[in-house]
Amino acid sequence: MMTINPGLAQTILRAQEMAQEIGPKLQAIQPQLQLAGAAMKEQLNVFRSPEIQRAIKVFSSPQFQRTMQLKLEIAERHRALERNSVPARLPTVHQFFAEPEEPSEEPVRPLHNRRVGFTQRWADEE
Repeated sequence: MMTINPGLAQTILRAQEMAQEIGPKLQAIQPQLQLAGAAMKEQLNVFRSPEIQRAIKVFSSPQFQRTMQLKLEIAERHRALERNSVPARLPTVHQFFAEPEEPSEEPVRPLHNRRVGFTQRWADEE
C-alpha cells in the first residue's frame, strides 16, 4: 500500500478547487481569446505577403547591408569632424548672457551712422 504525503494531498485538493474557480472565468473570456488568436493569425499573414517578403529579401541582402554599413561609417566620420572643428572653450549660455563683472576700461568708439543719426552721446546715455 502506498502512502500519500499529506502536504501533497492538500496541494492537489487546492489545485482542483482553483481549477473549478478558474474554469467559468476562462469560458467567459474564450470568445475574446479566439478573437485575439484570429488577429494574431492575420498579422502573421501580413508578413507572408509578397511585398513584405521582397522587402525582407532586399533588407537582408549583402549589398544593402554593406551600403548601410558605409553610410553609418560616413556619418560617424562627419560627427568626428564636427566634434574636432568646434573650439575647445565655447562660453556657456550663462557666461554668454551674464553681466560683465567690472566695466571695461576700453574707450567706446564713436558710432556714426548718418542715416539714423547715432552719435557717441546716444551710446553714453544707454
